[in-house]
Amino acid sequence: MNNAPTNEFLNLFLTNQSRIYTFILGQLGNYHDADDVMQETTSLLWQKFDEFEPGTDFLAWSLKVAKYKVLNFLQKKRRLNARVIFDDDVLELLTPRIDKINDNLEKNIDIVRECMGKLTDRDLKFAKLRYYSNIKPKDLSQRFGINIQNTYKRLARIHARLLKCVRHNIQIS
Repeated sequence: MNNAPTNEFLNLFLTNQSRIYTFILGQLGNYHDADDVMQETTSLLWQKFDEFEPGTDFLAWSLKVAKYKVLNFLQKKRRLNARVIFDDDVLELLTPRIDKINDNLEKNIDIVRECMGKLTDRDLKFAKLRYYSNIKPKDLSQRFGINIQNTYKRLARIHARLLKCVRHNIQIS
């Protein structure tokens, strides 16, 4: 059995999950509703993953799906005479603002990627293991042969370098 599409989806989805959820929560303003819409969005992303073009922007594709799921959710709520946060006119007015936020998000993601590219190979591997692979600091200590205090210090130095780089690049852009 070929697990390549499953693994590719999981890697892309897990990398972007928090951004997708933040977008949905920002539209709905309610954690319970956002959780429901996130679940529906995730399901649809998986169902439609064979339509995703590899090499294109997974986050942009996911946010487009999430946007339609949010709109569908709000329409269903309206039909049930439930309290709706925004009506269609307000959503239309907000769409250019939402698009600008998404553009800024993309620009900021590019800045973070650029800054991560400036890390040493060893620090980049360290950060990817910690945050992309969710390796615990204790396990990083063992893997790199350093004590736990030095692991936390190293993570702090990496964070500081990335933060300084990101702030600098945001100011000049």
